[in-house]
Amino acid sequence: MMLKEQDPKQGFKLGKIKLAVTKDHLVSAGGLGTIIELFDQSPLSREFAKCLPERKSNNSLGAYRMGLMLLASLIHG
Repeated sequence: MMLKEQDPKQGFKLGKIKLAVTKDHLVSAGGLGTIIELFDQSPLSREFAKCLPERKSNNSLGAYRMGLMLLASLIHG
């Protein structure tokens, strides 16, 4: 059994996002981190990770991380 089949996210975990009340003006991407964190915790994220192509470059941080970045850019518009 291949490593990707055992752990399709390849060990990648998002850091916890700390939410705080503020009077600062929010930007258009203000909730993007929360949306990505919710997606990462959902069962859909494992299926998403299984569908991604394998990245073999030494400089690659993994297909799942790249997929999350592309997903976030798609949501942001």
